Amino acid sequence: MRIRIKEKIFGGFKRIDSSSVIDNIELKKDLMTPEKGAIHIYFKGKHSSGILNLSEEEARKLVSSIKPLIDLVRVGKRL
Repeated sequence: MRIRIKEKIFGGFKRIDSSSVIDNIELKKDLMTPEKGAIHIYFKGKHSSGILNLSEEEARKLVSSIKPLIDLVRVGKRL
């Protein structure tokens, strides 16, 4: 996985470009408020590591935007 971050700092921008692998994925669901689920994606690389936190709604939007592209690739492979 390649991570590219552009952060605004005083006087300009700071860019981070790093490659890493997904180390672990956790799905969390709150029993008291089930609509507040979350997905935590842990990644680790040679010079960087971190956690990508997605709410349940963000994860649904991500899947719905990627699914048509995956289906298009599958159709292309069949041809």
